[in-house]
Amino acid sequence: MVCLNMYNPLVSIIIPVYNGSNYLKQSIESALAQTYKNIEVVVVNDGSTDDGKTERIALSYGEKIRYFYKENGGVATALNFGIENMTGNWFSWLSHDDLYMPNKIESQIRKINELDLNTESTIISCKNGYIDANGSKVIYPNNFNSGLFSGNEMFALLLKGQNLNGCSLLIPKKALIETKGFNINYRFIQDFTCWVDLALNNNSFYLYDEELVKSRLHGEQDTIRLSSVHPKEIDDFLNKLLLRFKVDVSKNKNYIKDILFYYCTRKNNVKFSRKYKEVLIENGLFNTTDYTQYFALFVRGKIIWSMRNIYRTLVNKQYRR
Repeated sequence: MVCLNMYNPLVSIIIPVYNGSNYLKQSIESALAQTYKNIEVVVVNDGSTDDGKTERIALSYGEKIRYFYKENGGVATALNFGIENMTGNWFSWLSHDDLYMPNKIESQIRKINELDLNTESTIISCKNGYIDANGSKVIYPNNFNSGLFSGNEMFALLLKGQNLNGCSLLIPKKALIETKGFNINYRFIQDFTCWVDLALNNNSFYLYDEELVKSRLHGEQDTIRLSSVHPKEIDDFLNKLLLRFKVDVSKNKNYIKDILFYYCTRKNNVKFSRKYKEVLIENGLFNTTDYTQYFALFVRGKIIWSMRNIYRTLVNKQYRR
């Protein structure tokens, strides 16, 4: 249990849900079972159309949770609604189909105390594991680096494929307000773009290798239903980042190189490799060493991209039927 002399802030666990009667009860139960007791559980019903099934589950908890209903707008709008209505200083996202281990919040608050982390500009992340529709453990790729990282370092790590699972994070509300929360124009990459914005706004990230979240893989989740919009959203986001960085290419050259070297090569994105490389070349910021590094990462990325796609396809076929 938490010691009395520890920093003991109110943590808001936000559960966005749309037609989630299948797993919502388990999710709420895992939130209420937290050993850290200074919490509020906020369920945001994003316009469910399941004849009231989702709403009845939420309402059955009475005053144990705070329940809101809003018209459907996508998970980003539900998360932002939760941020606007939460009363805690810290935001913790819990998807309606995922689960927290009982000590998830307590462990993260303890890290803040033990390491004297900045309570306004540090994002804390534990590790997540995976389960299938029935709750059985799933072995799934999970690139995770532990340590305390600056915003610049985290930006590079995110582009290298660092896994930041939204439900594993504990985020100061202040940091989310400053970056305007989740981008409602994206329905698939709203979490990734939020982490990038937090990193670019000079927030620090503390990541530690303790598995305290169970992420469920099943055929009805948004990453399956909305996967077709992913390429279009990524292209739009990369275009907007490039426009943002072109305002001062010299100042932002490292960000541009991070995207070119790490994201474009890892994702085999030839179109944006060309765009980002041209900006650097036009400004005299792409030398022989850069060419060599880019080519090596390009070849490496091709191999890893192909192998990872094969593995993910096999896993998806087995667990997401």
